[in-house]
Amino acid sequence: MKRAAIVDPIIEITKWAVNEYNKGGHCLKFEKVLKSEVVAVNGMLYKIDLEASNGGLLDKYYAQVYDYLGERTLQEFKPLLQANSLLEVDASIGILKPVLGVDAHVAIPN
Repeated sequence: MKRAAIVDPIIEITKWAVNEYNKGGHCLKFEKVLKSEVVAVNGMLYKIDLEASNGGLLDKYYAQVYDYLGERTLQEFKPLLQANSLLEVDASIGILKPVLGVDAHVAIPN
């Protein structure tokens, strides 16, 4: 007897969202789901933070997918704080610190 593969619906919907986003001329490859939230609103609203790669660079994105009876709509897809940014926030001291040799000393207001 063959075992049926169990497919995580969040992963399947996230891969679908990346593919839909790529139809706009992008070339992202789904890597993993970071976190997700599902809200029942006359259908299902999926709010997903994910990682995707583009030419070997890994970045974080937010996707919002509405699903009503199997009909999906990609409502939003946008980058989160860039994982490959030239600047990163050092929360312990509240400033931006340089990455890759970029000189930046910008204070972040509290």
